[in-house]
Amino acid sequence: MAPDSGPFPDGQLLKLLPVDPRDRDTQRCRLGPAAFRSLGARLGSPLRISLPAGGCCLCTAWPRRDRVDGFVQLDPQCASPGARVATGRIGMDCLQPVPCPPLRRLEVWPVLRPQAGAPSSAAVLEVVHELLRNRPVSRGHVVTTPPGVPGPVAALHVMGGTPDPEPGGWVTPHTRITLSDKPPPQVEPPGEVTLGGLSETADSLRELLRLPLRYPLALAALGLAVPRGVLLAGPPGVGKTQLVRAVARETGAELLAVSAPALQGSRPGETEENVRRIFQRAQELASRGPSLLFLDEVDALCPRRGGPHRAPESRVVAQVLTLLDGIHRDREFVVVGATNRPDELDPALRRPGRFDREVVIGTPTLKQREAILQVITSKMPISSHIDLGLLAEMTVGYVGADLTALCREAAMCALLKNEKYGRWEEVM
Repeated sequence: MAPDSGPFPDGQLLKLLPVDPRDRDTQRCRLGPAAFRSLGARLGSPLRISLPAGGCCLCTAWPRRDRVDGFVQLDPQCASPGARVATGRIGMDCLQPVPCPPLRRLEVWPVLRPQAGAPSSAAVLEVVHELLRNRPVSRGHVVTTPPGVPGPVAALHVMGGTPDPEPGGWVTPHTRITLSDKPPPQVEPPGEVTLGGLSETADSLRELLRLPLRYPLALAALGLAVPRGVLLAGPPGVGKTQLVRAVARETGAELLAVSAPALQGSRPGETEENVRRIFQRAQELASRGPSLLFLDEVDALCPRRGGPHRAPESRVVAQVLTLLDGIHRDREFVVVGATNRPDELDPALRRPGRFDREVVIGTPTLKQREAILQVITSKMPISSHIDLGLLAEMTVGYVGADLTALCREAAMCALLKNEKYGRWEEVM
């Protein structure tokens, strides 16, 4: 498929949106028809994209599914070290088609996962071939392993090849891949947002947050209100706050996190004033890009109304409801509330149109507890005799905070034993 040639409107910028979940880990870049025409790109053409937050990435051009112009979505799986996709706007001059001849030889430096041990070169090369198969790469860039994919490799630094993969080169089934014996300068594995035991909940929350950013025109055409409120409910210590911070970082949204009890004022009307100020600040952030307002312990701010002595609380609840109803035109502003006691919230807050969705995070299951323990102990020198699966079976009812405290106490015991006997003991 080759789009018709034609100019892109002068001076128009492309709005950078989060990657479509279906394109995650595919190295694809989604563009509208006008951008395709301006670039003279074909389906799958390699593009070098300069990112507004610094760095660049190498992607393949694909049309947007809704064929809407003015937007760009990209998966930065192959990017320069330290590159980060942040929301914003980029000009067409930041998108450059690059030649990518087939590579006869490619040299890479693998970054191994901490728990990988010392895998054989054959095992590493097998993962490398699978990761780079039929993909464009660029010298000096880093190719990250998708989260959840098993194997010893966390990332790959592209060192060079024949012909030189600068600005780009294509890895084919006939490309001979070798491991470099010299590491690149300042090798640092890319930071991964690891949510042990919360991956399914994180996927659900990501979808809710990305929906108004990916399909604003489609939602408007269908006459649907954009979801603007999400309520997280679960016992203390399950990771609600950590989940929101991680998803906001992944989606590139500006996060304004507030503890609801901190908004309580001492004089009449002060609490309502503080709430208005916080919402105003969040809307100011939304004018520059996607914004997420996180209200922790929202039940302290909006308790169930009723009774002759609860007039101050009723006024605060009414103020919050008014502010929630007043953000329907702001499509890049999402409010997330977290509570340990959802039944204590005022019912009006939980109706559709305010907190549209409720995500319940329960006590971790056996599989989730094992995943949490793997994350906590990934950087700890634990004994080879420790069976995390057995430990997960012994900790029924523990949440993430409890497991963290358990591992911390084990580390303290090892530290005290080291001080007593003059040697270092493995944790647990």
